[in-house]
Amino acid sequence: MEMIAPMLSLGTADRYQQCYQFEMTDSLAPQSNERKDAYYGANTDAASGRTMTRHSLVFLLLTAPLFSGCGAPDTDGDLLSDAFEELIGTSPELGDSDGDGFTDAEEYLAYFDPDDRDDFPYAGAYPRGPLPTDLDGDGWGQGDVSNSWDGEDQHEELLDLHKFYGNVVMIDIGSEWCGPCNAVAPEAEEHYQDFKDRGFIVFGLLMDGESQGDNAPNIERWIEEHDLTYPVFPDPNQEKVQHYIPTDSGGSFGIPLFAFIGRDMTIQIHGVNGDGWEVSDIEDLLDEEVPYVEWPMPENTGDLRAEFGITVASHQDTHLDDNIALTLDSIGSGSTVDAGGSGNTDANDSDGEDSESGDASNQGSSYNPSNADGTYARPPWGGADCSMAADSPSAGVLLLLGLAGILGLRRRQ
Repeated sequence: MEMIAPMLSLGTADRYQQCYQFEMTDSLAPQSNERKDAYYGANTDAASGRTMTRHSLVFLLLTAPLFSGCGAPDTDGDLLSDAFEELIGTSPELGDSDGDGFTDAEEYLAYFDPDDRDDFPYAGAYPRGPLPTDLDGDGWGQGDVSNSWDGEDQHEELLDLHKFYGNVVMIDIGSEWCGPCNAVAPEAEEHYQDFKDRGFIVFGLLMDGESQGDNAPNIERWIEEHDLTYPVFPDPNQEKVQHYIPTDSGGSFGIPLFAFIGRDMTIQIHGVNGDGWEVSDIEDLLDEEVPYVEWPMPENTGDLRAEFGITVASHQDTHLDDNIALTLDSIGSGSTVDAGGSGNTDANDSDGEDSESGDASNQGSSYNPSNADGTYARPPWGGADCSMAADSPSAGVLLLLGLAGILGLRRRQ
């Protein structure tokens, strides 16, 4: 790959400058009654006491469920009810359906797929949202719904472009030796910090090392030098970069090079240098409505997230109320396993700020995968606002059974 010296003086390098590069690459029961008088015939205080004791035992046995908590059944103890897990397709008997070390609740409530072993909360705490199941790209050009690619970030975690649906994605392409690229990296980090809570993510693609033609970029060095927290991917063979090179470039292109993808994965800006976009372009894309994705959510989503220390940004929960309603329409109100909270279903404060249930930086690293086999140390206890599952005996039925037991014993006297 033949290189040409930077077009402008690096002494005043910024994102409007560019470097040029050629050639792209790609247990109880009553005892038996042998003598009726022994139990019921003797009209003594002792016999009467025994009768009352038996009545009490039967009553307690038959009505115990009324006082033991009224949360919906949760066989695996992951705080997602069996009915809810059947609705979303996870196993009600396995706390960690896909065996990736994170419970189904930890993943699903943070908008990760609990049935995909390769999809779990990121160490980098990058923004995510509900994902459609039928997203297909149709190209790499401006106006196309972007095809997808994947790669390992600096945390050695596999990220897939399509899994950031609902976010605005900025692609920043550069090399270590390029002065303007070095100037742009901290600016990109600043934009990421300013806008990530609104659903903005930067993907850095690093082609070369510290010298031209050095196809061994050191992303750890690059990240440390510029104090970056967004994901960076090495791409020495331009397998990803090639998709963003301008089609009319004749195979040559300047770096840094940029592309911007909207919330619906449509490529909005393709293959431009620093003078081809402004910060206002990011803001305009972020102002677009977050697409609705069907992602049924429990009634007490806020309490469950607080239990697990999960924090999400406001844009991720844009359609939370709709998705709670989706659950209610599908399986009714018997889906809640009480997490011991207040019964609040809102994941975020009324002012639109992020929930204070946890620190986003802990997402992925603060979870306890040792309990991911269904032994999570929280019982599915009930609460004042919990309800019984549709296929469980109702409180009224259990009370009638208890009374019937007492009346049955009294008739035997």
